[in-house]
Amino acid sequence: MIDIYYKILLLAGYIKKLLFINQYRAGKNFKLYFTGGVIGSRNKIRIGNNVSLHGWLISDGGEIIIKDNTKIHKNTVIRAMEKIEIGRHCDIGTNVYIQDHNSMSLNFLERRRCNGRVLYKSITIGDDVWIGRRAIILKGVAIGDRAVIGTGALVTHDVPPDSIVAGNPARIVKYLKYNKDDE
Repeated sequence: MIDIYYKILLLAGYIKKLLFINQYRAGKNFKLYFTGGVIGSRNKIRIGNNVSLHGWLISDGGEIIIKDNTKIHKNTVIRAMEKIEIGRHCDIGTNVYIQDHNSMSLNFLERRRCNGRVLYKSITIGDDVWIGRRAIILKGVAIGDRAVIGTGALVTHDVPPDSIVAGNPARIVKYLKYNKDDE
């Protein structure tokens, strides 16, 4: 039964891909599911091979680069004003929010007039990163290869490779060790 559900979502996604075809460039076997979408311009959003997208990619003038074999799950929003780059083999959980800018000016008078300077800074996410559901990644963060971001974590600072972070604000709770034989 669940297999039929995903086939229906994928079919609806193929139809949806036609609506968004000029919004991105994608590699082979890109799957856009019904629950997701892409808003931007073809030269700003680049998607690698074998990417699965259930969430949303939104370019507010910035670049979004998703590399090969990455999965972005349902209700996740990735929104760029400058640049967000996500590595290979990443798994980004449901309801994750990744944004490289403050949505509004910090000056209250500018907010009243709906104008002003918005602060932005690029986000880089390395290869093999796992981001748990409901995590939030804020502007200027670099997440190292093989890192794990815990469920509900608020990431405001860089995360080193091979570490697990959790909490609000996110803090390192463990370093991961790998044996050469695991590969």
